[in-house]
Amino acid sequence: MIEKLRTALILLLLPPIVGVEWSAVGAEISLFRSPQDSLQRAIEEHHWAYQNLIAPHYEVPSLLALQYATSLSSVETLFSSRRGAGISPLAEGTSRSQFQINCTSLFHLDSLSSVWGRAAYTSSLAQNVQGRETAHYPLTAPYASIDTIGGFFDGECYTFSGGYSHAFPSRWRWGIEGGYEAYQESRDRDPRVLNTSGDLTIKTGVSYKFPSYYLGLSLSGRIYKQVHQMSFMNPLGAQFVFNLLGFDEYSLRFLGNAEAKAFNAYGYGVEGDLLPVEKKRGQQFFATAKYHYLGIEFTLKNRNELRLAYLRQHQLNLIVSYLSTTPFGVWALSNRVGLERRFGDESIYGMQEGISYPLLSVESKNYRSLYLRDDLEGVFSFQSRRILWELLPSVRFELFRQERKSSGALEQYSHLTPGVSLRCRHAIDRQLRFALRAQVGLEHRFSIRDVLLFWPLPVDEFYHPFTKKLRSLAELNHKIQVMNRTHIKASLGGEYLLPSRQASLYAQTSAALCYFSSRVTLYKLQVSLGLLF
Repeated sequence: MIEKLRTALILLLLPPIVGVEWSAVGAEISLFRSPQDSLQRAIEEHHWAYQNLIAPHYEVPSLLALQYATSLSSVETLFSSRRGAGISPLAEGTSRSQFQINCTSLFHLDSLSSVWGRAAYTSSLAQNVQGRETAHYPLTAPYASIDTIGGFFDGECYTFSGGYSHAFPSRWRWGIEGGYEAYQESRDRDPRVLNTSGDLTIKTGVSYKFPSYYLGLSLSGRIYKQVHQMSFMNPLGAQFVFNLLGFDEYSLRFLGNAEAKAFNAYGYGVEGDLLPVEKKRGQQFFATAKYHYLGIEFTLKNRNELRLAYLRQHQLNLIVSYLSTTPFGVWALSNRVGLERRFGDESIYGMQEGISYPLLSVESKNYRSLYLRDDLEGVFSFQSRRILWELLPSVRFELFRQERKSSGALEQYSHLTPGVSLRCRHAIDRQLRFALRAQVGLEHRFSIRDVLLFWPLPVDEFYHPFTKKLRSLAELNHKIQVMNRTHIKASLGGEYLLPSRQASLYAQTSAALCYFSSRVTLYKLQVSLGLLF
């Protein structure tokens, strides 16, 4: 029964690809778990802390299946609640609750071929959202349609992804992976908002096996589209809508414009990986380099797709990791450096002439931002008789800077966040068939430097009625970002191996406390239940 359920899940997540019929595959390959691929061994392998550390090195489709020697599938339900008043950015809301159903599967068909997939449904509710009415603000920022009221958001998200890889006898490997996410969020009170978006990604790549290392290369493409609609039962509400061009400016020509907006984005990426063939022997090194480009167009949908702004985003990531396996345990170090640069070109239009607006000029790179992040993480594991202990130290440095050429506005801040976590895992008891996992962690964020500058307010406030409002939102967001805070996290979970030993039930609960401004608040609570097989 379990094997039938497992096979059905794989076929559901991964429809026929590369022109191969599953009936033909099933005739040649038996989807069964070998004695060496026991469920207990698979759970243990997938839960090692160092696996999370080296996971970014296995994102090339041709190499993804090599991270784990065992197959594992899961069906999970998850509920989480976050209370972030004074902690989270205004665009995320003061609180957020979320329910998710998540199905994942990694299955090795044989020694040469593997398939994997994921399907998820998420329902969410965010309260007191301010500073944006369009969806996915971290992606489109600083461009958005906003109003002076804000409110709650109901959201739904459907995510599907899957991939396939195959190794050829000539040392070459090939893989392909695709994914699609459909998202919708809405509000049934003024201002009434409906945001719908679709995000399509596809990635393919090859790798070559040298005596000691794999060298992999992949190319990816991305298409993202979002349509934003806003309406009011009170028609006077539309005059309080404006199209944000930055953290202190908006479009004067289209002030009070509550009509449909659209974001159209197209991007590409390239990634290279260097991985060891045998990662569980001696000392091994991992290296990854990624570059992604995304161009996002912000338009007035009902005015012949009139372009208000065009955002160009460049992302560069460099990751180097070291893994050492000894008779006493495993220890690993990883350094991840990420750099993101954004440039915004903004269009200036004249008065309406018939059904069109004459383009007067384009202010190139009027908006510029820089985000730099460096994460240094470690894993030190050692094992007693029946308990595995894992110590996870980390330190993170962040630098953010954004500026506008036309208004002279400047914002900059930097953080340093050291932290440490301790995980313990009790081995599965052969009689009770039960394993217990616990984790506790502490991290503190220091603000190193912060700057927020604005030019004097315009003399004629008739043409800039909302400048004060925008600046007050920017000042409040800046205050949240530079605030020193301490997070205390704890989790407790476990697995119960069913008598058939072909499936395991698991449950986990986690909580996070945040200390800031001389007070402690329960920041996040999460509960998950699932089935592993």
